[in-house]
Amino acid sequence: SFVNRVYRATQGIRMPQHSLDASKQVINVLARLGHALGYVVHTEAPVEQRSKLPAPAVDVAWFAAEEQRYPLMIFEVESAATNAMANNPLKVYGQPTEQFERPLFFFHVVLRSGDETSRIRTLQTHFGTHNYRVYRLDNGMATQLVKDILSQHRRVQGTINVGEVLAVL
Repeated sequence: SFVNRVYRATQGIRMPQHSLDASKQVINVLARLGHALGYVVHTEAPVEQRSKLPAPAVDVAWFAAEEQRYPLMIFEVESAATNAMANNPLKVYGQPTEQFERPLFFFHVVLRSGDETSRIRTLQTHFGTHNYRVYRLDNGMATQLVKDILSQHRRVQGTINVGEVLAVL
């Protein structure tokens, strides 16, 4: 089954802290897609280096190499569009670049956004100049998400393993 394939493909990847199965599946697919595109993938990747407090983390981070400190691409997955979703871009863009360099792109994925779009529109207006975009999967934006991922990938690498990517998608 699809869930079993995702489980086998993500062995060794730190599991996300989401409780809903749909969110976990999206995170796992994003992790598998990162591997298929040749990135080093970390789930629940810390975005701050604190000594006493647990560091906030992003759901999925893609790195060019294991020794890199900062991810090229970041993915946050929201089960629903809530006021709390603003915390996710803030934990990345709200700290000095000396502490956390900006990613090449920040993909904010919302599974259920409903009809209320003002909070999403506000986030896009505020963070949109920082290579940030919100993808509302319940409004048919899954294809746009994949297109944008591949577009950003082209900025980093000139090759793609089509078979592996198709197997994930």
